[in-house]
Amino acid sequence: MAQYIKAYFITAYKWFSKLKELIQELRYRELDDLELESIRLKERCRRLQELVTENQQRMEMEIAKKNNDIHLLTERANSLVFQPDPLNDDYARCTMNRLGYSLDTSVNSQFLDEGRLDGLTTASLSMEMRTFSKTSRAAERSSATGTDPGCC
Repeated sequence: MAQYIKAYFITAYKWFSKLKELIQELRYRELDDLELESIRLKERCRRLQELVTENQQRMEMEIAKKNNDIHLLTERANSLVFQPDPLNDDYARCTMNRLGYSLDTSVNSQFLDEGRLDGLTTASLSMEMRTFSKTSRAAERSSATGTDPGCC
């Protein structure tokens, strides 16, 4: 019976030792699994940080480019010289009045004098047209400077 108890204790001790080894092995496996998971998560965090850094650098470059574009456009806008618009209602009205007066004068002087009408040739018409264009340009210059007395 002592041998039976001794064999029982030895068997129980072996089982207990085996159980203890299995428990330790499971703990080590769990620790290994946890350590591997920790390593995986650390690597994932590192990759995400790299992506964030790359995105920040790309965004900073885009912002710098946009700021440069804004600066160039601002310089171009500042370099433009303001010129008042010469085509407004008053200018158009004055020009039309002047042209109408010139037309009336030309019609009255050309077509009311029959003797002069008979003497018109192509050469004399071209000469009068050159004279008329010179006087009309001078009138335009004086109206542009605001010194035209015939305009409103």
